[in-house]
Parts: sequence; structure tokens; C-alpha cells
Amino acid sequence: TTKPLKDLDIIIFEMVDRSLTPNGVATQHPTDFEIMSIIWKNWLKGSGCKHVELYKAVADKKLMLERLKNFLKVI
Repeated sequence: TTKPLKDLDIIIFEMVDRSLTPNGVATQHPTDFEIMSIIWKNWLKGSGCKHVELYKAVADKKLMLERLKNFLKVI
């Protein structure tokens, strides 16, 4: 009944999806990322987090920085 993460904003980068081939093709559906996103978002929101974003692993540093900037604008 308590909310231990009350009013916390969370951003998670670099979630690696094991269900993708090296070329990025899904080998199963739903993918690991889709399943873990649902589980993590549900738990974090249920724990009181105000804002939650999760992202797949990418090699583009500019993309990651843009996502972080956008996240900071929201909070």
C-alpha cells in the first residue's frame, strides 16, 4: 500500500533485446523488449513513479542524447 518510488521520474537506456538477430530481426513475438517494457512500466508506475521511459539499446549517441533532453523537458 506504500509508494516507495513516489514522485520519481525514471528513464532506462540500453535494454538489450535478446529476441533479435544481429541484423535486428525479431525471432519471436512478442519480443523480449516488449515483454520487459510492460513488466517494468507496470511495476514502476505501481510503485508511484510519475514518468517512466524505456529504450532499446542503440549505437547512435545523438539519438540517446536527444531522448534524454526530451525526457528532461517533460519532468
